Amino acid sequence: MLKVCSTFEHNTSCLVFNFFIYLTDAELITIAERTSNLKRLVFSFKGKLSMGAVEIAIKSLEGLQSITITAMIKPSRIFPAISKT
Repeated sequence: MLKVCSTFEHNTSCLVFNFFIYLTDAELITIAERTSNLKRLVFSFKGKLSMGAVEIAIKSLEGLQSITITAMIKPSRIFPAISKT
């Protein structure tokens, strides 16, 4: 998946993860850094992301307009990360 995202890094504006994929901190950060034009991000259901990874990803996605979160990310983690950008 990371190879595909990095191939289309400049053209990717929407990224929707498979609902049952397990996303790691490193994968989230890599995707965020390589898809600078991302406008919409939809997280998967499984996985447990750290606060640090969420903050790094949100800072890297300056043009992000829409984010859909599931039980994978607690609102108490995502909202402080968004407010820091």
